[in-house]
Amino acid sequence: MVQTDPAGHPITPTAEALAEIELQRHAHDLLVFPGGSAEEGRTGSHGRRFSVPAHPVPDEPGDAVAALNQTGARTVLLLGPSKLGERLLGQSLVDRVTLLVPVPEPSQTTSAPLLPDGYVLSRITRSGGQLVVSAERR
Repeated sequence: MVQTDPAGHPITPTAEALAEIELQRHAHDLLVFPGGSAEEGRTGSHGRRFSVPAHPVPDEPGDAVAALNQTGARTVLLLGPSKLGERLLGQSLVDRVTLLVPVPEPSQTTSAPLLPDGYVLSRITRSGGQLVVSAERR
């Protein structure tokens, strides 16, 4: 999940974006932050076979998938732009992409955010002053 400016460039999350991230975290086993640190998504809702990685999740897709698999996580939310996210997208290893985009002013001309190759728009909702744009892998 990445928040962007109207031109599609990643930006620091706003309070509204952080609120959306909190909503999303409960639908995922793990959250992985830029830099690789991780937190449990649905705190306390996992069994003995689940664990949060003790070390940062590696940037290489194969190593990252192996490390995440060892945790017992079935769903992972990658937050913010990261090398890992870019590499996973490049290898089509991401099922869904969610972008948080500011709602444009009526007088603004804007274009839709560019979706990664191989992904199709699946949903757009509004959360305060943000559009939550989701795309699924084809």
